[in-house]
Amino acid sequence: MATGLTELLGFLSDSTAARVTATARRVAAIRIGTRQHLCATLWSPDVAVACGRLLPEQDSYLLLLDSGHAVGRIVWRDEASGLAGMQLDTAHPLPTPLPTPTPTPPGPGETEPGTLLISIGVDAAGTPVAGLAVLRGPLDGQPTARFPSIDRETGSGDLGGPLIAPSGALVGVVTRGCGRDGRAGPARVIAHAEIARLVARTPPSKAPNATAFPAGPPNKSQKSALQPRSRGWLGLGLQPIVVARSLRDIAGQMSGRMVIDIVPNGPADQAGLLAGDVVLTIDEHSLVGSGAMRDFLSEVRIGDTSEMVLLRAGERIRLNITVSAHPPH
Repeated sequence: MATGLTELLGFLSDSTAARVTATARRVAAIRIGTRQHLCATLWSPDVAVACGRLLPEQDSYLLLLDSGHAVGRIVWRDEASGLAGMQLDTAHPLPTPLPTPTPTPPGPGETEPGTLLISIGVDAAGTPVAGLAVLRGPLDGQPTARFPSIDRETGSGDLGGPLIAPSGALVGVVTRGCGRDGRAGPARVIAHAEIARLVARTPPSKAPNATAFPAGPPNKSQKSALQPRSRGWLGLGLQPIVVARSLRDIAGQMSGRMVIDIVPNGPADQAGLLAGDVVLTIDEHSLVGSGAMRDFLSEVRIGDTSEMVLLRAGERIRLNITVSAHPPH
């Protein structure tokens, strides 16, 4: 009996390790700090999905892959699921091709409550880590379905990571949504079928400057079309947070964006912002919502001086900040 149990456990261990090794190729670490990474799941060689609510407001992100890196840019966000889709720079292709164009969907019985799954995320250094999880509710992938949770405590490095069945099929991705009051909700699972519908929004990747102009040197209007449009820039990284209960009367709202990074001599640095400040509004525009800051920093804002309201050391203060054009990469 003991020998049989040992053999069974050995088979389970070897099978789990093999599934983790294969799926780890689909895991990317999004670098947001020297020792801070978030997780993303590679859906195809040029598309990744991540937990959009954890991503700081940036124009691009560095993704560490299995044996290389890529630059990702957000092309869609979905408030209901909390997911964001990234288009990966084709100038930094995956060093080894993915085994299939899209992950294998789960089979019958692999999305029922009580199913034992393998969860893969990344640690603070961006290294893939794995754990076991049990699905708490049914996962049918319908747009109106309730997103179930898993029985495993999840940290920021788990969100955006894949959940795989014992067969190796991708059951879904772990993310975090938003409640009716605007606060971050519990971790939950977004089904393979729902992710496929969201990824369909991603435009086909194109080579840089791939514009349908006739052969020969471009004329003046064509040169203008080839130039990327400028966007406003503040030179800071922001992280969505929930305002502490003791400070909500002062803030006048329940959520904001914490400053986690400031570019030296950039607009935010020159305005006097500090890491740890919680930005509440800018020119009376609320920053609640995943695309609020991005929508504010349109081309027409460049050169404007805006009033920013923020929390600092428990006090509500105001600063003036001048929107600059985004520097070339």
